[in-house]
Amino acid sequence: MKSVQLILMIGLTKESGHWNHDFIAYIKKLYQTDDLVMIDIPGTGHYRNEKTPFRIPNIIRKTRERYFPQLNMEKERMLISISLGSMLATEWARQYPDDFQALVIINSSYRKFNRLIHRVQPKAMVSFVKIFLTKNPIRKEENILNLCSNNSSVREHVLPDWLAVNRVRPVMKRNMLRQTIAGAIYKPRRKPKTRLFIIASRHDRLANYRCSIEINRRWGGDLLIIRDPAIGHGIHIDAPELLAEVIHTWYINPKTSASPQTLTIDTRMTDKIFSPHPVG
Repeated sequence: MKSVQLILMIGLTKESGHWNHDFIAYIKKLYQTDDLVMIDIPGTGHYRNEKTPFRIPNIIRKTRERYFPQLNMEKERMLISISLGSMLATEWARQYPDDFQALVIINSSYRKFNRLIHRVQPKAMVSFVKIFLTKNPIRKEENILNLCSNNSSVREHVLPDWLAVNRVRPVMKRNMLRQTIAGAIYKPRRKPKTRLFIIASRHDRLANYRCSIEINRRWGGDLLIIRDPAIGHGIHIDAPELLAEVIHTWYINPKTSASPQTLTIDTRMTDKIFSPHPVG
């Protein structure tokens, strides 16, 4: 396997510190590398005091200017992203096609392809309003985690880490709103030229998995639908080892992208991660 640098972009109101520690450990082990770059956009993480631009292309121009010096041009570079992070990653790969050789988008959607009711499912819309109006930081993080994770035992394990991040670098409400608007209005102008892997959870309670199916129908690439009810929007939270394994298996088998296909898995059959099945 060629030496690879991994770049990670996370979703709405989250920062680099919210990536699941187990997921980070698994991908480091699989790729035998510590060469990871975890992105914080303006308004999050180390840049929480900045204003998040209202438009994703503007977010990316500023973010790339900041992080481009960390990209290792001696290696292949794979951009792994989830949710709003995948909209940002798509725009980065679109604007700067030479920055990455592979793009992974997880549980995302685009205004150009997907209906609003699928991009944010009705119950999730209610949850978003509650989250925005909640003043208690502990309750707010609990509500966000409950929306993103389908596994209660995992949530109990992850919540203390999220609360620790929130105590040090909370996201301001103005930036929550700006990021929400940026994601809501984003329409990619064209397909990124990178090798593409689209991953969706069948039981995502935030974004309907049909959004990923439609993106795959329009753009091709490889599509993986995870059907386990215990795995929700935050696949890196609910199934960190599984997510690391399927991304790694896809990456080291480039022939899967030479013949785009729909891929699905049975999480009880790890020896058949890439078994073609019809999507329903």
